[in-house]
Amino acid sequence: MTEFIDLVTATRVVDDNFGSREIGILFNLSMMTQVDEINKGRHIKMNFVEFIEAVARVADRVITPLMLYGVGLQQVIQENDEEPSARSSSTQGQLNYEIPLDVKIQEYVKKMATLAMTEEFGYHFLKKYNTNQL
Repeated sequence: MTEFIDLVTATRVVDDNFGSREIGILFNLSMMTQVDEINKGRHIKMNFVEFIEAVARVADRVITPLMLYGVGLQQVIQENDEEPSARSSSTQGQLNYEIPLDVKIQEYVKKMATLAMTEEFGYHFLKKYNTNQL
């Protein structure tokens, strides 16, 4: 669990609204139920499916419309345009849009690749990502 907390912390998403305590909770929610947690250590080791679920849970919690504003929030809204009233709600004068989970995961993985990995990897990842987006 400490490695996962370190990975999420390295992406600089921990703030007053999302702390390291919540990372541990999301880690535990992503783990499959184990029959024997006393005699075996499987309940503290993630497999790949559990890791993907944990990343998706973190992305769902931390990626907000404000984070996507500079990267084409309007395009995301138009691509997933069903009924504007079903996706938006007014809260104290601000519009909050429901962002599809796949977009949240994509943006969070991009954030992980650029901030949590080495600078060289982040540079090459962004270069390839930006050329494939066009």
